[in-house]
Amino acid sequence: MSDDFVIGENADGKYFLIEVPNYNNGTDDPEAGNPKMSSYLRLGAVKDLSIAGKPDAPKESGEDLAAKVRRVTRIDGVTTTEGSPQRSLPFATQDLVFEDDYRERDPAAPITNVVGEELEVTELGVTLDAEPSELEGKRLGETARLHTKGGWRDHSDGNRITTTRGDKVEVIRGNYKLVVMGRQESLDNASGWDLSGGELRATTLNLGEYETTSVEWVKDDAGRWRVVEKNQKGDTFSIYWGNVHEEFFGEIKSDVTGSETPDAYPHPVPGNPPPSKPSKVNPKIIERTWAESIEGYTGSARLRIPSITEETWAVTTSELTDISGNTTGTTRVAGSTTEHTTIGGATMETKVVGGATMESTTVGGATMETKVVGGAAVGATAIGGAKIEATAVGIAIIEATAAPFMIDAKASLLTLDLAATLLAIEIFMGGKIEINLLKTSEISLIEKETIDVIKTSIHAVKTGISGTLSDMATAYNVLSGNYDVMAMMINMM
Repeated sequence: MSDDFVIGENADGKYFLIEVPNYNNGTDDPEAGNPKMSSYLRLGAVKDLSIAGKPDAPKESGEDLAAKVRRVTRIDGVTTTEGSPQRSLPFATQDLVFEDDYRERDPAAPITNVVGEELEVTELGVTLDAEPSELEGKRLGETARLHTKGGWRDHSDGNRITTTRGDKVEVIRGNYKLVVMGRQESLDNASGWDLSGGELRATTLNLGEYETTSVEWVKDDAGRWRVVEKNQKGDTFSIYWGNVHEEFFGEIKSDVTGSETPDAYPHPVPGNPPPSKPSKVNPKIIERTWAESIEGYTGSARLRIPSITEETWAVTTSELTDISGNTTGTTRVAGSTTEHTTIGGATMETKVVGGATMESTTVGGATMETKVVGGAAVGATAIGGAKIEATAVGIAIIEATAAPFMIDAKASLLTLDLAATLLAIEIFMGGKIEINLLKTSEISLIEKETIDVIKTSIHAVKTGISGTLSDMATAYNVLSGNYDVMAMMINMM
């Protein structure tokens, strides 16, 4: 019994050891399937500093397991000067025990040791294997004493079960870390928690080259905490029942789905093995929405968006809008508007109106419409009731049509063309044939002789349009030789 209770002393101090070696009466024969198992509790100084926290320590000491608190971990090593909204590379890796040893922190909440001395942050790349002088005054220097500082140390090769019928409170001034191996030996597949510096990080297993979760203090906006989470491999399926309210404030909000170069994704990282290729980079996206109502607002009259750019590049598109009630649309443009549509093939537009339709356009300045048709253009309008078109122009209307062959056909019980003008001029640079199947009548409310009175006043108008007549003559000369096109259109009739 005296060997099971030991009061010892060494150069680092005193200790009290309670040990139960080989409590299961096991053997050293591996084929027997009953290895020796022990349990111990040691209070005070460390008994053997040479094996403390060493991965090759004897199994009964438990120090081989204690060494697994140290592992290579991905942390956010990107500096605050990096402004890239798409971080496609993994973050820095660091051999550590507590992440807070390398974390930038709020200067108003410094990290100190038990005697109140402030501990500085450790630079990335410095590990527990560094010289003691390099760790002096650093947070990592305090962590380096984790296995040798002494205090309370217990181990069991069996199970440990603690039950408490009432409350249980644990207050830890320092850091806390939990490592759960999950009945296997690889740290890459372990999980747990890192509660250091007042921040919690889950240290679950990394499934790929790009996963990480970290917390750090950044110095912009008078200082704030930044949480970074990345997970490349894995599926997410979420069902949420409740209310959702999201607000975002910041410099950049970037959403990226897929890649323009899927064959080159993910990007290789210098110094690391080539990353594994996903089976699919660009996904199939399906969005469905049912709601009582939908409201969308971009900017406001009080604060407008300085610039909005939208682009769509696709092979084919299909859009359907089916509205059972009324629809209202308003577009107000204070400046100019330009629209370009280039169609390589044919285009067809069909509009069916069951009731009345009214279009109104008010132009304060000039308006120009240009249509270039390489082949034939056919326009048809069928109206069951009445159609009224009105145009009010403050200065002048000039319409010019240059074509090798043009047909204008109207079928109506009554057609009324009304023009209120001082002068109407029609110029035909070729022949003109009018065919009236019924009798026609022409009524002039003003005698033709009275036109001589206003000839002098319209002389300036005639001079102003002479340039237009010259342009039309040029167009006629160009088109007059296009007899093949005229013959083709005549054959089509």
